[in-house]
Amino acid sequence: MLLCFFTQQSIAANPLDDWHWQNPRPQGNSLFGVGFGAGRFIAVGTSGTIIQSTNGVDWAVIKNPTDQNLYGVGAGNGLLVVVGAGGTVLTSTDG
Repeated sequence: MLLCFFTQQSIAANPLDDWHWQNPRPQGNSLFGVGFGAGRFIAVGTSGTIIQSTNGVDWAVIKNPTDQNLYGVGAGNGLLVVVGAGGTVLTSTDG
């Protein structure tokens, strides 16, 4: 004789099971460094990604002359410095 027991179990979905891209928009590259200077956040990452924001929520892509991975950001005395792979050093006085 074979007995089978069936139980009905309610399974609730975990809200962390479904992720959606939120911020920073408008790009999806990995980011490795972030800095703040002259009233702006600057974040840098793969393939020459540089994005900036004045509020930390809305981000805009900054065009630049490299596609090297970028790893660090520094700001001071009116100068922004970004460093990356292969000895890449980018500087700007206007962001």
